[in-house]
Amino acid sequence: MLIYIITVTILLSSIIAVLASVYYEKRKERTILSIKEAVLLTDFPILTFNNNGKKLRFLLDTGSNRNIIDKRMIPYLMITDSSSAHGMDSAEGLGGTADFSGTYLICFNYDSLKFRAVFMAMDGCAGFDKIKEESGVEVNGILGAPFMTQYKYLIDLDKLKVKINK
Repeated sequence: MLIYIITVTILLSSIIAVLASVYYEKRKERTILSIKEAVLLTDFPILTFNNNGKKLRFLLDTGSNRNIIDKRMIPYLMITDSSSAHGMDSAEGLGGTADFSGTYLICFNYDSLKFRAVFMAMDGCAGFDKIKEESGVEVNGILGAPFMTQYKYLIDLDKLKVKINK
């Protein structure tokens, strides 16, 4: 009887270990996001997220010290919090100078992964319009260093994947 109990205990422990390993591997896979399609279409690393049923495409920009959202998107999004612009009121880049018009806390998701970040709304997104004109892909904003630091992004440009250590 004792041998039976020990055998069953070892067998159950092995099954639990295998199931835990499979669960961990599946969970680990969900933290890998592909940028392959976007890079092939636009030559830019772009990730697509969702907010209230609306697709949001963000350009990944490790050199940007702000997360930026195209002001034209604000009426279509579910916003958690907002305020008037503070600190930085304009920026150089994206084909010229652009003005910021407010700060917004926006929640969005990629499949089952949920994110939230503070964005500056930008007027005059000529760079976004140029990407759409050249590739047909609409870009709605930039995920900059604050977002990448917050979610510990690791961008693998060889495999065209982004790993998130949430």
